[in-house]
Amino acid sequence: MKTPLTDEYLKVIDGMQDAEPKPFFYTRLQASMQKNEEYFIVWKPSLAFALTLILLLNIYFLRTNETAQNNLNPVQAFTNGYELNAAFNY
Repeated sequence: MKTPLTDEYLKVIDGMQDAEPKPFFYTRLQASMQKNEEYFIVWKPSLAFALTLILLLNIYFLRTNETAQNNLNPVQAFTNGYELNAAFNY
C-alpha cells in the first residue's frame, strides 16, 4: 500500500549519492589504528602486572585478617563482628 508521502520519500532516496571520503582517509585511518595498536601492546604487560599485584595483595591481607580474627577469643570475635565496642556520639 503506497501513499503519496511514501512515494515522495522513495524519490528522495533514489536521488541520493554515495558519500565520498576525503582524500587519504583510509591511509590516515590505518595509521591511526596502527598507532593505537602499538600503544595498547605497550600497556598490556604493565596492566597485567598491576592487576596481578593487586590480586596478590588482596589475598595476603585477607589471610592476615583471618589469622588475626582466629587468634581472638569467641567473645572478642563476637564484639568485633557486630562492632559492639564502637563508641557512639549522640
